[in-house]
Amino acid sequence: MKKLSIKGRSIYSWIVLCLLAGVGLSLGLVLVMVFQIFWGDSSYLKKTAILAKINEETAIYYADEENRIGSFFEAGHRKYVQIDEVPENMINALIASEDKYFYSHWGVNPIAIGKAFVEGITSGHFRGGSTLTQQTVKNLLDKREYSIKRKYKEAIAAFQLERMYSKRQILEFYLNQFHVASNGNGIGIAAKYYFNKEVKDLNLVECAFIAGSVKGPSKYNPFIKYTNEDRDKAIYFANDRKNYVLDRMLEQGWINKEEYEQAKEEPVPFSKGKFSTKEVALVSLIKSQINKKEILDAIGLEDISELNNAGLQIYTTIDEKLQEQAQLSMRRNLSRLETILNGFNPEPAEEFKALRDLDLNEFYYGKVYQIDKTKGKQSISIDFGGLPKGVIALDALTRYAKLMDIAVPIGWEKRLEELLSKVKLGDILFVEVKEYDPKTFKAVLELHKAPKVSGGVISLDKGDVTSVVSGFYSEGYNRAAVATRQPGSIFKSVVFFAALQLGWSITDLLDNERRVFTYQNQFYYPRPDHPSPYKNTSMLWAGIKSENLASVYLTSRLTDQLNFKQFQAVLGALKLLPKSGESVRDYHYRVAKSTGVQLDNEGLKEYHLQNSISDISPDLMFSQNQDLLSRLSKMWWGKGYVDELKRLFATNPSEDSISKSE
Repeated sequence: MKKLSIKGRSIYSWIVLCLLAGVGLSLGLVLVMVFQIFWGDSSYLKKTAILAKINEETAIYYADEENRIGSFFEAGHRKYVQIDEVPENMINALIASEDKYFYSHWGVNPIAIGKAFVEGITSGHFRGGSTLTQQTVKNLLDKREYSIKRKYKEAIAAFQLERMYSKRQILEFYLNQFHVASNGNGIGIAAKYYFNKEVKDLNLVECAFIAGSVKGPSKYNPFIKYTNEDRDKAIYFANDRKNYVLDRMLEQGWINKEEYEQAKEEPVPFSKGKFSTKEVALVSLIKSQINKKEILDAIGLEDISELNNAGLQIYTTIDEKLQEQAQLSMRRNLSRLETILNGFNPEPAEEFKALRDLDLNEFYYGKVYQIDKTKGKQSISIDFGGLPKGVIALDALTRYAKLMDIAVPIGWEKRLEELLSKVKLGDILFVEVKEYDPKTFKAVLELHKAPKVSGGVISLDKGDVTSVVSGFYSEGYNRAAVATRQPGSIFKSVVFFAALQLGWSITDLLDNERRVFTYQNQFYYPRPDHPSPYKNTSMLWAGIKSENLASVYLTSRLTDQLNFKQFQAVLGALKLLPKSGESVRDYHYRVAKSTGVQLDNEGLKEYHLQNSISDISPDLMFSQNQDLLSRLSKMWWGKGYVDELKRLFATNPSEDSISKSE
């Protein structure tokens, strides 16, 4: 019998040659892999490089140093958590769910990959066989391609990662990078997002759910669903996935039977935490203030972009409650002003966007789906396109009708009829959420008008900025910090407020003619911005007509209404009274240093002159010498007036120099 052969060689020889070639090829591949694992490029796996990708965002806090205003971050929210802060239940749940051989493999698990391949061939559904180490590497690599080359690179990187770091360090990297929702990543974000908790406070049920959700978070997330049906499905899947993880933990012996039974019966206790900031303009303003060379140098940054993942904590002087109230008051009053100025009309249809949830005291566009015109029970029902719905009740409609009646009064009852006649089914209305039940998704609403007018607010307390409101919407153009405004108009409101506190009345007459004023030995010639027929005007009218000259006159006479004891009390409040045992010289020096005001006898002489004029004022008024009284009250005293007058006439000898002077 002849032996099988191929061109003179037996088939057995070819089999041996093929086996030897295969062994050689495999050995060569192993050698290449070993070389790449130990001597290949691993710079992208250095801790600095990893932390640069998954490091913590920089948080900004209110003055209480506890509550956040917002944060600076790159592509996603991150809150880096050290492995020692993670509960053991969380670590065990993750390993049980994703990689039960984590502690025994070297980065790649060939058995798991083989099982996944066989299951895929037999069932037609391929599942991943990647280890936690491979998943960590996958998230660190920049490209999201699916190829043999990519898988090979991931395997090499997984071996390198295992060589460079301990198992707990690898777990720390993974726990701070897995996707949660929207633009959030990591266990710190997951704990806050799903349960409004810190990581260290997570219980067994919460740990099991988070571990089970890392592969497909959107399937188990009820917060992103628009209908009750989809929300209920997500909650069902979440509990089912939680139970799956508990089964794996029991198999591994990481929980006992009692813990297992108790946790299996307990539903996942979802309680959504908040991440998005309502203070976009404020956060931008804070960033612009930090973007100064001396500040960047002080905190060790070369460029402002490094702030996004520096993991810093920035504390501000902003008062949270005051900021919220300032924003809410601004929005409510701008909306009211819009109604007073332009009346009521439904909003443009394109403004409507479907909503999954509502926040208290926030403003939204809603769609009218029911109108009740029954007298004494009038109401408008609003749909927000998803789960939430709300009602504008009769009391809210009455308030809005009264607002409509301010500009042209015809009676709020008629305005209510007019309002209800204008609103049609399907119309879009602008509303504020006054009450809201997140369990039933029912809201009590207040009707508003989306304003075209806007404004800004800055409040200070002893020099500290306690609130900044940029406009109706807290993003985009910051009117509080950037908008130019008329300094005269701002100055008047401050002066009038001070005058009312210092004994002036809104009916008191103010001099409204051009004259010269002195301040720290400098002469000031204020001008009106419009012709005025009034030589004298009340404070009220000066405010209504924006009279510059009357306002400057009031500023120069703010303390005129005070008697000696009242003036003494003001000085005491300002800490400008002489101290016990203080010499006159030291007192003068202290006042001059703190206020810039020099104390001398000229002030006493001027005071006596004003008193003398006041004494003869009644006689002049009864004798109908108003013109003389007016001239006397505007007499100059000392302070270099004579030299200033000579200078003016020397400059313009033929003109009324004071009236022409700028």
